[in-house]
Amino acid sequence: MTGTATSTRDRIAASAQRLFSERGFSTPVRAIAADAGVDPALVIRYFGTKEILFLETMKMGDTFADLTSSGPLEGLGNKIVERLLSDEFAAVLPLYAAMLRASDRAAIREKFREAIMANMMRPLSPRLIGPHAELRTRLIVTQIGGLLNALSIFPDDPILHGDKSALIEIYGRNIQHLIDNT
Repeated sequence: MTGTATSTRDRIAASAQRLFSERGFSTPVRAIAADAGVDPALVIRYFGTKEILFLETMKMGDTFADLTSSGPLEGLGNKIVERLLSDEFAAVLPLYAAMLRASDRAAIREKFREAIMANMMRPLSPRLIGPHAELRTRLIVTQIGGLLNALSIFPDDPILHGDKSALIEIYGRNIQHLIDNT
């Protein structure tokens, strides 16, 4: 691609990511094109379909891989909850919510599942000592998903506006229990 084509594609992708994060998958291609300052036909030319555009732009990154792949397991439960409540992670929440809302589509659900596998399951499960490591890892993911849902879907929930240190300690302890197999 030429420099102009790359910058046009990048503008479309940036607009799509922002609008999908704000409005979800139902965002019209025309709205993305207008935001990027291009003709809607260019969106389709560069990405093929709206679903492909969504899949390419809604990336949550390696949000937990650094925590789950190395370092001590002691205190990991608290570290995970601290990460979920951090200002840095707040930027990922709209992406998570958009992926969750669009997960009725098979390709999007699969990408969502793969992000969870890459960030949590594959790095953490082999590190857990004791029986049922994979099941415990899946339960950890479920606990994280519960807090993610509260953060992204119910941001006004009183649980999120109370004592953060207590939330980290209590929720982190529950996750740590699964890590330690105690």
